[in-house]
Amino acid sequence: LAETLAGITAQAPPVPFYSTVTSEWVREAGALDGGYWYRNLRNQVRFGAAAAALIEQGHQVFVEVSAHPVTVQPLSELTGDAVGTLRREDGGLRRLLTSMGELFVRGIDVDWTAMVPAAGWVDLPTYAFDHRHYWLEPAEPASAGDPLLGTIVSTPGSDRLTAVARWSRRTHPWAADGLVPNAALVEAAIRLGDLAATPFLAELTVDAPVVLPPRGGREVQLLVGEPGEQRRRPIEVFSREADEPWTRHAHGTLAPAVAEVTDPATAGDATDVTVDGLRDADRYGIHPALLDAAVRTVVGDDLLPSVWTGVSLLASGATTVTVTPTATGLRLTDPAGQPVLTVEAVRGAPFAPDQGSTDALFRVEWPEIPLPTVVEAGFRTCDATSVEATLAALQAWLADPAETRLAVVTGDCTEPGPAAIWGLVRSAQSEHPDRIVLADLDDLSVLPAVVASGEPQVRVRDGVASVPRLARVSATPDARPLDPHGTVLITGGTGTLGALTARHLVTAHGVRHLVLVSRRGEAPELHDELTALGASVTIAACDVADRAQLEAVLRAIPAEHPLTAVIHTAGVLDDGVVTELTPERLGTVRRPKVDAALLLDELTRDAGLAAFVLFSSAAGVLGNPGQAGYAAANAELDALARRRNGLGLPAVSIAWGYWSAVSGMTEHLGAADLRRNQRIGMSGLPADEGMALLDAAIGTGGALVAAKFDVPALRATAKAGGPVPPLLRGLAPLPRRAAAKTGSLTERLAALDEAGQPRPCSTWCGGTPPRCSATPGPPPSTPDGRSRTPASTR
Repeated sequence: LAETLAGITAQAPPVPFYSTVTSEWVREAGALDGGYWYRNLRNQVRFGAAAAALIEQGHQVFVEVSAHPVTVQPLSELTGDAVGTLRREDGGLRRLLTSMGELFVRGIDVDWTAMVPAAGWVDLPTYAFDHRHYWLEPAEPASAGDPLLGTIVSTPGSDRLTAVARWSRRTHPWAADGLVPNAALVEAAIRLGDLAATPFLAELTVDAPVVLPPRGGREVQLLVGEPGEQRRRPIEVFSREADEPWTRHAHGTLAPAVAEVTDPATAGDATDVTVDGLRDADRYGIHPALLDAAVRTVVGDDLLPSVWTGVSLLASGATTVTVTPTATGLRLTDPAGQPVLTVEAVRGAPFAPDQGSTDALFRVEWPEIPLPTVVEAGFRTCDATSVEATLAALQAWLADPAETRLAVVTGDCTEPGPAAIWGLVRSAQSEHPDRIVLADLDDLSVLPAVVASGEPQVRVRDGVASVPRLARVSATPDARPLDPHGTVLITGGTGTLGALTARHLVTAHGVRHLVLVSRRGEAPELHDELTALGASVTIAACDVADRAQLEAVLRAIPAEHPLTAVIHTAGVLDDGVVTELTPERLGTVRRPKVDAALLLDELTRDAGLAAFVLFSSAAGVLGNPGQAGYAAANAELDALARRRNGLGLPAVSIAWGYWSAVSGMTEHLGAADLRRNQRIGMSGLPADEGMALLDAAIGTGGALVAAKFDVPALRATAKAGGPVPPLLRGLAPLPRRAAAKTGSLTERLAALDEAGQPRPCSTWCGGTPPRCSATPGPPPSTPDGRSRTPASTR
C-alpha cells in the first residue's frame, strides 16, 4: 500500500485544514505526500483530539460539509455548536439554507444576499386582533385495557397507582426481534400519568430496554408513587419473565400539566414520518412505533433514546407526524400542523446485545432447610486432607462392591482447598447418583441428619442447614471502566475465548494496549486484526504457571501503560471418570488453571487493578460426569475470586456454560454431552451474548455462573414430576408432595401374598429417613442382604 501511494504529489491546500492524522495544521504541499495518505488509511483517526485542539484555539462553531451529518452529534457534545449541511434524501437548496440559518442563530455572519434574492415588504393586516386564547389542552386520560397498561390497580389508603400488564411478541408485534422501543415506556408512563392527574412526563431515564422472549412474554408493572412537592410523582417500570426476579427498566418523574406549551425554536428541517402497517393507533396516546421512528430522526439509528425530559402529549391517535428538531429535543405535529407531542430534550445511548439483561447470569445461593431428627449413628471414617487424598479415598470406596453411602465432609467450602474437593466430589456424585453426600460442617454430630435429609450437598453453620441453589443475578452495578491508556493482560490470549475477549475489549471498551500470552505464542493474524482496530498488541509465549516466565512478562509492561486488568482464560482438559483419574492427571488440569491464577493473584496484588477476571467452568458447579479434575480446578478458581473480594480486591470468576462456537474447551463435546446439557435445559452461548455477560459479570464480582438455561422447560419437567438437579431447583422448584392416603400401605400389603410383602415394607421405610436412617449398632441391610453403612472422609 505504501508503495502504491508513494507516487502521489500534492499542491498546497487553498484552505488550511487541521489534520486528524497529525493533529496539526496543514498548509504546505509537502505535508500531503504518499506517506501522509498511508498513515491516513492505516492509523487511528484522531477526530476527538483534533476537535479539542481547535476548540482550545478559539474555534467554537463547526460545520460538517457532507451528504448526511455523522460528526455533528459528537461535536455538539464537545462545543454545543455544530451543524450539518445536507441530509440523506434531503440534499436540496432548502436544506442548505436551513443549515445557513442554524449558523446565523449561532452568531456567524452569513452573506444572505449571495443566497437569497431580494424581496419586497409585506403589509400587516389592518384589522384588530381578537386576542382569543388557544391554550393546548392535555390529552384525554387513558382508559382501562390500554395495550401497554393492562389493568390499573389502586392501593387502598394511599394515592399510589399500579398498572399490571403482560407484553409479548404476539401482542406487540411492532417490537422488532423482541426489543421494545424505549418510546413504549414513554407512552406508557404518560398514559398512566393521565390517570394519576400528572400527564406531564418531567423526566424518564431508561436503565435497560425491555426484551421480550421468543416464547411467552414478560409481566410488566408501572408504579406511580404518591404526590410530593408541587404534586410531582415518581414513576418506575419493572418487568420479569415467569417468576424470576424483577428488573427495573426505567425511572422518572410525572408532574401536573404545564400551564402553557411553548413553541421552541427549531434546530433543523422538518421530516414527515409514517410507519408502514401501523395498526390500532387510536388505542394509544401515540403509537410506540411511530414515536420511536420520529425520535430516531433526531438521535439516529445507532443509539437508543434513553433520557427523556419534558414530554407533553397533546393529541392522541396520530398515524403520521411531522418531526421538527429543536435545540435539544423535537416537536411533532399532525398533517394539519396541529401539535401532537413535544419533547424538551432527548439523549441517546449505545445499545449492546442483552444490555441490562442478566437472564443468563447466576450465582450460587444457600437457602436454609430443616434437618430431620435422627438417632446417632456409627460411621467408618478415613482422613483425606487434599484433592489427591480425597480422590484416592473415593476410588477405594468405589472399588468396594458393598453398596454403602459415602459422606464427604469438609471445612469451609468457600475456601480454595475445600472448594476443589467439592468440585471433584460433585462430578463423582453425577457419576454415582444417590450414593455420595457432600457436607460442609462445623459440627460432626449433625452428620446423621445431613445424610438423612435427602440432599446431596449440605452446609451447616451453628445448627442451621442450607443447600446450594442457582439464582439469577437480578441487578448488576456499573463496571469500573477500564483505562484505555492502561494494559490488559489476557492469558490463553490466542485461543478462541481469549481472542474473542481481546476483540471485545478493543471494540467495546476502547482498550488500546493488550498483552496476550499463551504457551505457543505467535498469532500473526490476530495481531494484525487487533492492530487494525487501533490496539497496540504484544503476543508472548509464556507458561503462566511458571513464576520466572510470568514475572518477565509483567516486567515488560511499560510504565506509561501500566497493568490495569487481568483476564485469565487459559486452561486444558484431561477428562476421565473418577475411577480412572490419577494425581498426575489432576495436576495436568490444575497447573494452567489454578497454579497460574494463584501466581497472577500474588504478582499483581499491589498493581491497583481495575479488574481481575477468571474464566471458570460450570463443570465446577454442576459436577459434570467425566470431568472431575476439571471441576475441581474450576471450583478452586471460584473460591479464589471470593477470597480476593473478601480482601477488598477486585475479582470475578465466571463459570461459563458451553459456548455455541467450538473452542478447545468445547470441541470434545459429544452427542451424550449435548443430550445431558439438553436434559438440564442448557443451550450454547452465542459470542455476543457471552461478551455482554462478561461486562455484567465484571461489574458484579464474586463467583458467578454464565449459562443459558431453558427455565420454562425445567419448570415443566419439575411440574410433571421429572428429574431436576438439586442445584437448579431454585429456578424450577419441585411441586409439593401430595399427602398420602391413610391406609394405603395396608391396602397394598393386603393385595400381596406373604412372599411379596417384605419389599413394599422396605421401600416404604426407605422413603421415611427420620424413622430408619442413621441408626446405631449393626448397619441396616438391603433385601438382598448387602449392608448400607454410611462412611465419612474429612
